[in-house]
Amino acid sequence: MIVEVLKVPNGFFIPMINDLKKMDKQKILMRIEIVDNQINEMEQKHIFGYISQPVKQDEFNCWEDEQVWGD
Repeated sequence: MIVEVLKVPNGFFIPMINDLKKMDKQKILMRIEIVDNQINEMEQKHIFGYISQPVKQDEFNCWEDEQVWGD
């Protein structure tokens, strides 16, 4: 089950949905993942940037001498 929570000044507000209301409150364990929408927006901008201006074949060759490849 995925529940969207709201950020509030002192933490997070988890809305009580029907499925949660039916559960025994003593036995609920939750895996919480914080998703920052700003990160998702930045990733979309990067994707769009690479699609609109793809990397040229020799664009990053100047950095090859800087690479250290361990054996």
